[in-house]
Amino acid sequence: CIEGICVLVSVGDPAIDPLRLKILGLLYQQGGVVKRADIIDARAGGSAPSQHTYTKVLSDLCTSKGSLWTIKPAEPLTF
Repeated sequence: CIEGICVLVSVGDPAIDPLRLKILGLLYQQGGVVKRADIIDARAGGSAPSQHTYTKVLSDLCTSKGSLWTIKPAEPLTF
């Protein structure tokens, strides 16, 4: 859980999970808000993921506000 929002650590995709873990770590360390530059640095570490992977992870976890990415608010449960 990050700032009261629970998210999956892994989605079971070896192409997505490493970047997902890096971004979740940044969001956790920085209270749910990450600068674009920090995400670009995380993306560059190791073998850089494709643009598609980068976009998929960020759109799943975050919303963009200027030069910041913030963790998405929780979606209401529907029964």
